[in-house]
Amino acid sequence: MKTNKEIVEHLNSLNIAQTSNWSEDIPEEIWNEQFEDNHHVVATGLNVDKHRWYELSTEVISINGGLIGVRSVTDCFGEESSIEDMRHDLEFFEMKEVSSITYIKA
Repeated sequence: MKTNKEIVEHLNSLNIAQTSNWSEDIPEEIWNEQFEDNHHVVATGLNVDKHRWYELSTEVISINGGLIGVRSVTDCFGEESSIEDMRHDLEFFEMKEVSSITYIKA
């Protein structure tokens, strides 16, 4: 099994064009070897970047005891357009957890 750094480098080198949900665009051999039954989603909808016709955001997955981020199209605003129409290449990167403090009414 590859390290997360190796997985990220390999996936980025493939320049995977997003056509649907990112998980469906991963080559089947890589999915079966690295992801299937070996990952779970930790967070979704991070670092939202809205454009005229679509929205990008980051999904964080836990895999191999670490975290990988996937930057992908998560929403399309045109009635006639699809994710594939946005011509976005998936971006993968290692991530780390950072805790923060917030305050609410008592």
